[in-house]
Order: sequence, then structure tokens, then C-alpha cells
Amino acid sequence: MTMKKANTEKLVVAMGYFDSVHMAHREIISKTIETARELNGTPTVCTFSNNPYKVFNVDKKPLFPFNYRKRIIKEIGIENFILYKFNKRFANMSAEDFFKTLIEKHNIIAFVAGYDYTFGKDKRGNFRKLSELSSEYGIKCIMIDKMCIDNVKIGTTAIEKYLSDGNVETANKMLGRPYSVTGKVSHGRNVGERLGFPTANIKIPKKLYMPKFGVYATETVIDDKTYRSITNVGAQPTFNENKLKIETYIFDFDKNCYNSDMEVKFLKYLREIKVFENSEALKKQIAEDVIKTKEYFND
Repeated sequence: MTMKKANTEKLVVAMGYFDSVHMAHREIISKTIETARELNGTPTVCTFSNNPYKVFNVDKKPLFPFNYRKRIIKEIGIENFILYKFNKRFANMSAEDFFKTLIEKHNIIAFVAGYDYTFGKDKRGNFRKLSELSSEYGIKCIMIDKMCIDNVKIGTTAIEKYLSDGNVETANKMLGRPYSVTGKVSHGRNVGERLGFPTANIKIPKKLYMPKFGVYATETVIDDKTYRSITNVGAQPTFNENKLKIETYIFDFDKNCYNSDMEVKFLKYLREIKVFENSEALKKQIAEDVIKTKEYFND
């Protein structure tokens, strides 16, 4: 069966939410690029530009904002996107109607999706359904099998669990890169500076998932340059400060970076947040944290 397309550019399309662009997502994207090369098509990602859970009033914060996920996908090698905003009308669209809408607008020659891909109202469409519908139109359909690390399925749910436990190293294995938080550097209370460890504070992205509170060995990227650092996620109970903060002490850095974009990459969980008797006790602990972090980088 054939039909006239609104767009004649031949597309090989990766299907999915790609909510964390983890290793299994990367496999889908890599296979899309490979297939596009074989079929002389354009590798493309079809995804949502917003958080679908909001439509169902589910309080599930994404790990990363859309612009960050889009950047990672581009770094892997795909520049072309088919973007949908997930809303109630979209949520009520049947699997068949979504498929027809997609292929009527785009000249799709192949789909690539994970074995557990679902689409359409109440997730009634799955990979088998996608394959059946595609075959009617002579569209190739490629499935990517489940991928595991330590017998645990690679997925955003597992990554979030590892992050909530402070197991950032395993989370990073599943992501295929360090978990990170990006934001503008904002003014803090200058507590770190008074202790001899001036910190840069990131404006908290309130709509995003946060890892376990505590102190981490990190890398910080400012103006495309990477520095070793140590980062505190959480409050400052020693100073009766209960507001959630992400503050980073950057080694060998003395520039004014207020209002600059900063990315903090989390590498290892060092310890939980503690209440100290006084500022001197806290200063001593920070010095010990810095030593542990430098030992981590030198291992």
C-alpha cells in the first residue's frame, strides 16, 4: 500500500520518549543511524518535547529537561526530529490513528524501537503492532532487545533508584555518561567562601528529579572547560538553612562565574549531609572531603 507524502525526504525514525537517553536508548539511536546509512535515508528521532506524566497528573519529575536530551541525541549523531507535545488529545489517539498521522505526514522508510515500546491510547500499541502496521505500507521495522547491567534492565526507573540510593556509579554505567545537573550560577550566602572553600551555586531546576542528598565527587563544566570539583546537594543544617541547594567547590578556579551556565557531573557519592557543632568542624570536614575527592581522581 502506498500514499502520497507531504514530505518526500526519506526518514528512518527512532521511536520513544528517550527520557534519559541511557545506553538502551543509545543503541536505538545508533541502529537508526546505521539503518539510515544503509537505506540512504535521514536518521530521525520521534519523541515528546514535554513531560507526558503531567497529562495524567502523575508527580513524576524527569531526570533531564528536553533541551538537554535533545543535545545528547545530537551529540550521538541525529539532527532531525519529529516532535509532539503530549496532551489529552494526543493521549486519546488510538495506536492506528497515531501511526496513520505519522506516515501520512512523513516519508518513513523504516522504524527502530525498543522491544517494550508502546504507543497510542492506554499503551495498546506495542512493537508487534508497529511492525504489523508498518508491513502494510512496506516500511521496515527493527526491534532493539532488552539490555541489562548486572542482570538489571537498563531503564530510567532503575537509574532513578540507583541515584536515590547514592549509587551514582552504576547509574552512570546505565546512562553511558555521568549523571549531571545544568543551570545558571546564582548568588549564595557566601558561607563556603568564609570557610575558605568558595562555592558556585546552581539555580535548582525545580521540575527535575534530584539525586540522594549528600556530598559528591564531581566534575564541573564552565565555558566548555572541565574542572574537578566537590558538590553538596541538599540543605545546610549547620546554619539552619533548609532550602535545597546544589553548591560546588571547584578546584583551581578563581573566576567570577555568576549567571554563567554550569554543568555539574556526578561521579561518586562521598557522604551524607551532617550537622556540625560549629563552622570550624564543618571546615575540617570539607577539607577531608576535598582530600577524598582528589584521591578519587588520582586512583
